[in-house]
Amino acid sequence: NTPLLTERAYAKVSSYKSFVLQAAKRHNVPTITLLAILFEEELHRKPVDLSTFGPAQLGFGELEAQGLPPRVELLEDPEIAIFLLAAKLDRLRKAHGSMKVAIILHNGYDDYFSMIEKRQRDPRLRQILIEKTVRETFIA
Repeated sequence: NTPLLTERAYAKVSSYKSFVLQAAKRHNVPTITLLAILFEEELHRKPVDLSTFGPAQLGFGELEAQGLPPRVELLEDPEIAIFLLAAKLDRLRKAHGSMKVAIILHNGYDDYFSMIEKRQRDPRLRQILIEKTVRETFIA
């Protein structure tokens, strides 16, 4: 990937920080795991993939599994998508007894867990989690 795409991915996941913190707490999923998955999904998003949508790259099957209607708007909304991702990981972890298996099942590829594990050690992602959120105020 080009550095521009990587920088864009860091900026994008940084903008999701408050949603990640809330969803991780609610569903007892490590914040760095959510952030790493969102980063990988942003970095490797396929613009022509019509089966998954939004920042978490979830499909209609996940909406159905969570008792929700199959609406793209739900998957495209970052706050909702991140909560859905955390709930999915929590459900899969409970069903299979392992966060590793839950992560693999989210993506469907065996090497996905090693990618996420590596990304969880990324100092820039870790920095996003420890930075204080600064609200800029503009005075007219």
